[in-house]
Amino acid sequence: MLNFNATTTKDDEPQWKLLIYDRVGQDIIAPLFSVKELRSLGVTLHLLLDIKREPIPDVPAVYFVYPSEENVKRICQDFESDLYSAYYLNFISPISRSNLEAIAETALTEDCIQRIKKVFDQYTRFICLEDDLFVLNDQPSVQDGTFYALNKPSCTEEDIHKTTGFIAESLYSVFATLGSVPIIRCSKFNAAEAVAKDLDARFREALRDSRNTLFSGMEHRSFGDVKSQGGAGLTPFSFQRPLLIVLDRGLDMASPLHHGWTYQSLLHDIVGIHLNHVEMSTQNTGEETTDPRQAAKVKRYDLATANDRIWRSHRASPFADVIGALQEELAVLQDREKKLGALKASVAEAQSFSTNGGDATSTLSSTINTLPQLMEQKRCVDMHMHIATYLAKEIKNRQLDLLNDVEDKLITLQSLQEHSLPDLLNMDTFSGEDKLRLLLLAALSCNASSSPSGEGGASNGGSGVGGSGSSVTSYAGGQDAVSTGRMMLNKLVYHGQVMFMEGMRVLSGRKSYFPFTQIVSQNVPRAKQPFYDVYVFVVGGGTYTEYHNLLQWSRAGANIIGGSGSGIGGSVAHGSSSSLNALGLSFPGSGSGSDLTSPGSSGIPGVGSTRRITYGGTEILTPKIFLDQLTQLGNET
Repeated sequence: MLNFNATTTKDDEPQWKLLIYDRVGQDIIAPLFSVKELRSLGVTLHLLLDIKREPIPDVPAVYFVYPSEENVKRICQDFESDLYSAYYLNFISPISRSNLEAIAETALTEDCIQRIKKVFDQYTRFICLEDDLFVLNDQPSVQDGTFYALNKPSCTEEDIHKTTGFIAESLYSVFATLGSVPIIRCSKFNAAEAVAKDLDARFREALRDSRNTLFSGMEHRSFGDVKSQGGAGLTPFSFQRPLLIVLDRGLDMASPLHHGWTYQSLLHDIVGIHLNHVEMSTQNTGEETTDPRQAAKVKRYDLATANDRIWRSHRASPFADVIGALQEELAVLQDREKKLGALKASVAEAQSFSTNGGDATSTLSSTINTLPQLMEQKRCVDMHMHIATYLAKEIKNRQLDLLNDVEDKLITLQSLQEHSLPDLLNMDTFSGEDKLRLLLLAALSCNASSSPSGEGGASNGGSGVGGSGSSVTSYAGGQDAVSTGRMMLNKLVYHGQVMFMEGMRVLSGRKSYFPFTQIVSQNVPRAKQPFYDVYVFVVGGGTYTEYHNLLQWSRAGANIIGGSGSGIGGSVAHGSSSSLNALGLSFPGSGSGSDLTSPGSSGIPGVGSTRRITYGGTEILTPKIFLDQLTQLGNET
């Protein structure tokens, strides 16, 4: 697109151009390109469509906008104002016929048809955050959250259809970009099923005319540089079609509330990651400054897996491992700086004695050539040291390590030996939000494990929640908060209790997997040909902890589910391939307690190491945003 939708080679000089985008296009481009990278592609200036722009008549303009009526009107206004020498129009989603006719009519009226060089539907209605992570929206408010929008009492059929249609359109864009038609699995009786049906209809419509389709004769591609074995060079109609698993957030509402322990999930929980960058006060990060006016300055840190080796290697690691890795990186950096200083001293000494310092000078010159790399490494280490220092301070102040450990004990039915749940809820170090999250997790584990003879530690903790009103009201400020929490539990959380019990990881490092990871594990293996490219999409919002859990399972290369075990209801009906339609759209059978069909194979050892997992969601939830959505739903129900 930035090369005018033409094929270029490395020897071609970039042509200078302007980039015009709207807010949607800005969110799509921001995680992919830095300003420096845009400049290397010939983009001299990038501007928002809705701001006032001066005419630059000698430069072509590349537009990257969503084809809304408002944006089309602004493009027509640019034609009328004669702003640029040439127009390359790239629409994020397919433009409607009426809007296209409006552009054509204005171009004809303003006599600028010859300057409209190309018009493209790019099918890019999604945000690619990492090579194996994408979302549709970034950090929505509570009112804009997909989970809230689909479950609020005032939601009409028209609202649901509009929301699921948008999700299906975006997923269609993902696979149009990849050039393949996936085999679809979905959960039943929820929004995920509606999305899957809509997506199925879109694929069927696209394949109706084989001479004019986005998927005809194209090879399946993967995001990033990594390619699954056996998947390259195969058409979407071969046996190597990717698998798409569409899940609903309502199946597991506990995972987004859990206090995570990986670097990325902690950072997103405490600070909030926005389009692969975080904004933190220099006062919080511990940076020294002599100017009191700069004490509370907000600093932006970019987190890119392509350029940041520390982030790429350790974003999914436990926080304690990240601290150790940073100490090692700092020691290596200090050692290199000492060697550089010693080398400079030796060169100066050799020159002062008029001896042959040619070898030392040559060594120093080659070392100087590595200085940019050394400076970049130092910048990354300093950035992560500042971030880790702030996270460690928050962990200590809020005792997040204790919360993580307690929650893991509750969900694995271990007794709380050092602290009872009422005592934890009375601790001043925990914020009201942390206590509410802990209370919800405790209630879930208590309800899921309750039985006539149950005497586990989680059951005892649960009785403390139900019987000690003063202990609960102290964290939320009154009985209304307790009532709201109970309403949320009764009306929103009940059907996900059993999944919650089996899904969480424990802090001790024992391999345990989230509910959605278990579902993926059950649906990936096939008797004859395994799936190599698997796309997991969560309607209602995903989480970094689920994302890391799926990556951990994929790298482990193990089939963790066997027999009748299930993350949903305790059993899975093993369906056959005959239950799939022509496009592989799969809906559950009548198996007891099953919300998802399984392909019927227990797994093929050794295929996990070559499997590619790509995770996506309508948005990446923070625990606070999801808790606010649950609270809002509880108040409105």
